[in-house]
Amino acid sequence: MKEDNNRSSNNESKWSNAQRILRKRWVLPAVYLVAAAGILSSVFYFQGQNLGTPLEQEGTEEPTNDFQLGFDPTDEEAVPVQSTTEVVALPTLDDSKAEIIGHFYDESASAEEQQASLVYYSNTYRMNKGVDFGATSEEGFDVIASLSGKVTKAAQDSTLGNVVEVTHDDGFKTHYSSLATLSVEEGDTVNQGDKLGAAGRNVYNEQAGVHVHFEIRDSEGEALNPEDFFGEKLEQAKDSEDAEAEAEKETPAPDQGKDEDADKENADKEDDKEDADKSKDSDDNATDQDQSGLVPSESSNT
Repeated sequence: MKEDNNRSSNNESKWSNAQRILRKRWVLPAVYLVAAAGILSSVFYFQGQNLGTPLEQEGTEEPTNDFQLGFDPTDEEAVPVQSTTEVVALPTLDDSKAEIIGHFYDESASAEEQQASLVYYSNTYRMNKGVDFGATSEEGFDVIASLSGKVTKAAQDSTLGNVVEVTHDDGFKTHYSSLATLSVEEGDTVNQGDKLGAAGRNVYNEQAGVHVHFEIRDSEGEALNPEDFFGEKLEQAKDSEDAEAEAEKETPAPDQGKDEDADKENADKEDDKEDADKSKDSDDNATDQDQSGLVPSESSNT
């Protein structure tokens, strides 16, 4: 009985101490914080042990293709009309059997070649600013785009026949005339090899028969020899042509150096002659002075 009383007294004492502790303001918040920390620690522990990342679970690698990285190919800038890899092609199909029957008038060509590059029209011989393709069979043939570009002219001309103009990068233009029919309209975008029309006849060059007249012009409107560009990139061929022209200007002609040497030699001879004449005149003046000095002496002696 005594022991039971002692236990009861001890329990009451402990409860009384607990009540005193709980009455303090900082006890309950501390208990809540400890409990919350324990719950969060448990959650993080179980996640790390059982979940892992999706890539680790499946054993896959990180995606690297454009679509998975959020890249949309449709967002790319528009591709230029004329690809930088295109080279100038013939304006005729391979099976058309068309060949060059009229050449570009080249001022550096021989007199015979220049004469063959003239076009007779309206009682006048005119320089050919392009090349003419004609078929030996005198039948019509398809005319195609030599380069990709935009059609900036497609119209009928009373002298030249139907005419098509295609504009390319950097202002270069290709011209097609003497067409019997047109397959494009102004504003169309054409790819290399697309049909522009069919070859025909025109009034300007009646002697050529059924043909197509083809020209290449730069951004300044200067006519270029198409035969120098076939199979070449337009810009590179033009740069090469300009470089050759500059080199010809800077390099003197074979006889020019000789003429300059001869002129220099003649100038040196003239200078030597002038010096000799001056020296002779000086000697003559000295002799005259001496003679004039002797005259008074003789007369005084006399």
